[in-house]
Amino acid sequence: MRHDGDLGNVKTDAQGVMNVDLIILPDEDDPTRGYIGLALVINDGEDDLGLGGNERSRIDGNSGGNLACSVIGRRQSLWIHQNPTQQITTQAAGKSSSDLLTL
Repeated sequence: MRHDGDLGNVKTDAQGVMNVDLIILPDEDDPTRGYIGLALVINDGEDDLGLGGNERSRIDGNSGGNLACSVIGRRQSLWIHQNPTQQITTQAAGKSSSDLLTL
């Protein structure tokens, strides 16, 4: 069972690198414009798709703890009305906001 919003299980290579191509086609009737502003959470285990036979399986697929979390947003270069003086660079685990997940 895939939960609403689940990307599904994604494999990493030997170095732990994961590559995912995600194309989001926003619906004109959807004020959120698809996934913008929602969270992306990477868990440390495989999702058992609700087949684990226990309550936790039905909630989160026994997928383990959270390894990383990010809010999906747009790249600053795509913002039309951005004032450069309002740009804020945040630090997260030694990476600037430009290194974090953006669309």
